[in-house]
Amino acid sequence: MLRKQLIDLQEYTGAEPGFRWRGREVTRLEGFTDAAFAFAITLLIVSLEVPHTFAELVDVTKGFGAFLLTFAVLMLVWYQHFRFFRRYGLQDTTTVVLNAVLIFVVLFYVYPLKFLYGWIIDQATGAPATVRLPSGELAEVLPPAQAPLLMLMAGLGWLAGIVVFGLFYWRAYALRAQLDLSPFEAFVTREELQNWGLAGAVTLTTLASLLVVPAPAAVWTLAIYGLYFPLRAWHYWALSPRRKQLAAAGVEPPPTPQDAFPP
Repeated sequence: MLRKQLIDLQEYTGAEPGFRWRGREVTRLEGFTDAAFAFAITLLIVSLEVPHTFAELVDVTKGFGAFLLTFAVLMLVWYQHFRFFRRYGLQDTTTVVLNAVLIFVVLFYVYPLKFLYGWIIDQATGAPATVRLPSGELAEVLPPAQAPLLMLMAGLGWLAGIVVFGLFYWRAYALRAQLDLSPFEAFVTREELQNWGLAGAVTLTTLASLLVVPAPAAVWTLAIYGLYFPLRAWHYWALSPRRKQLAAAGVEPPPTPQDAFPP
């Protein structure tokens, strides 16, 4: 099982120095989540039929890019889930409910995400913007007037996942005493929570831009998501002195407004 192999790898290599992994065994909650992720990946390809001709095979391979990007997103979400449960090993009611919400979001947004990536790749490669329906008539893959709705659906999916992970880390920080988090571990937990806050702010900015961007240009709002990466780099750089101080001396950093999370 992939989770077990990664646990063993961390044990062997010390992949996360300074942070003790409290989740040592794969729980039923994680096993159920893994099954949901596997089902989500199955949904990406279940509609594909075995091609009968080489021309059909070529048509099938045209969807490889969208499948690859959607698969990469799912694996990124899965790894974030894996790392959280390895770090904290939580199985309380709040965590279970949040986990259920995450599973729902993943399963619900598999098709919209694949559709979005497929449309972007088709536009980049000059593929036809129309598709022939079973009835025989031609229809636009994405009429310009519907582009804002697609971007809204995708953005709300991202936002839902971000909120869930943010609440995961909020819960872990609220239980820092029960989890016996060290000063360094508490600092990393706050940092992760702030990172998800940055991601949420960027996503909300992108969604707000849909109110002013013309409908045909709505897809270009995807570029706004790129703001997260310089913001994340700046945040990491700004916290580096405190992180190094804690790692070296094990001293709790002075309180800041970001530290004031309710229990």
